[in-house]
Amino acid sequence: MALVGASRCGGKEAPIVTVGDPNDPLFASVLAYIEHDMGHNAIPGGAVAIVLNGKLAFAAGLGTKQRGMSDPVTPSTLFRVASMSKMVLSAAAMKLVEERKLDVSQPVTSYVPFPLQAGFDPSTITVQNLLTHTSGIPDIGVASTICPVGPGQSAAWYATHTPLPLWSPPNAVWDYSNQGFSVAGWIIEQVSGQSFEDAVGSRVFGPAGMTTATYDTVAATAGDHALGQTTSESYQPDAYDCAITRPPAGVIASVIDYAHFAETLLASGGTMLSPASVTAMETTHVDTDQLPEGQEGYGYGLDVIDGYKGQHVLSHTGEDLGYRSAFVMVPTSGFAAVVFYNSESRNAIHAAERALDTFLGLLDVPAPVYTTPASTWGKYAGQYLDPIVIGPIEVDFDGSSLTWSAPNFAIDHMPLVQSAGDAFTTTVNGASGTVTFYPGADGSPQWFVTRDGVGARQ
Repeated sequence: MALVGASRCGGKEAPIVTVGDPNDPLFASVLAYIEHDMGHNAIPGGAVAIVLNGKLAFAAGLGTKQRGMSDPVTPSTLFRVASMSKMVLSAAAMKLVEERKLDVSQPVTSYVPFPLQAGFDPSTITVQNLLTHTSGIPDIGVASTICPVGPGQSAAWYATHTPLPLWSPPNAVWDYSNQGFSVAGWIIEQVSGQSFEDAVGSRVFGPAGMTTATYDTVAATAGDHALGQTTSESYQPDAYDCAITRPPAGVIASVIDYAHFAETLLASGGTMLSPASVTAMETTHVDTDQLPEGQEGYGYGLDVIDGYKGQHVLSHTGEDLGYRSAFVMVPTSGFAAVVFYNSESRNAIHAAERALDTFLGLLDVPAPVYTTPASTWGKYAGQYLDPIVIGPIEVDFDGSSLTWSAPNFAIDHMPLVQSAGDAFTTTVNGASGTVTFYPGADGSPQWFVTRDGVGARQ
């Protein structure tokens, strides 16, 4: 273990390394990549941790905690990790399964009075549906100004808000839902008899050695933390805090905290979980259809990828106000990488994958080809209907490209650009989003799936 302070070298500050040798050629290569990534994308600060052979081997901080300031990021600096919180919640859920307080096969209504609009039956949604994004529960935003924080507030929030519809029947499609994990957090609070934060702290943060991880925005803001940076604004960790968004997105932690979490999973659960619970988290329970031929599935709070350069990779990313985070792990190699940025200008997964490629000797392995010939896209053309949000949808194919139209959204032949397999990117009102043509039981495209609504083929 080495401690290297920031020093002026070659006209810039050297990384602050608290674990490992900064001159190790593989680690130095990763640091150089991250420094270039940060410089090219105007990212003020970042941090990286590398786990080798199941143990934390390297950790470093780069840049500054706030744009225009000199206070350097260290490997112990706290960042909002956003959706990387989901793996922590899932671990807590599995511990409660071990304690026989929770059964993921049971309906959510066995544990909480989750409300749905008339005509939609909440008893058809299981806890596993929540943990795998297959519940059909809408992924909607929550206004922080009307969302209190504190023990028991999830129940109060749902009791005072309009009951929801379902965008699709449970188990019909994979559609990322933060609100599904919010309900899972509510259930954890109910079955544990503790606040959600205490339930997770005692079952995950403590046993995994995540000593600085917290949901407490006041404590985080008072400590060593990075500010989230957008193009024009800076955000403290407490800028957005809500009882029902803490479960899917509320963890504030350092890269070292998440390296310890990876160590624990790689050690078959350590004192945190049983090996069976770790296996349940890391097993594909549903095909996300984000990559072709079933190459990406979803476990509990983890993406499961089998098509990345011949490796079986577990991963997750996070995006919050001015923060980006990424986690990749290869269990068969005892490897993990964690990367945090305090800027929204670049997804941290690129740097995490670079670390994976570097340490596992995959730099010269060709990247996977996830696209398909345009000549095969005619199967997506047709009419779809979302009776809840989008309304009627028309998908047209001209022999070489796809477009979609939605009169209720004033969308007329908006291009669909393939990103991978059945997933396409598009733009609505200036914002980029993904459309996935999710297959039905016969394997043909039956659903027009977005984070804003879901249409069924007509």
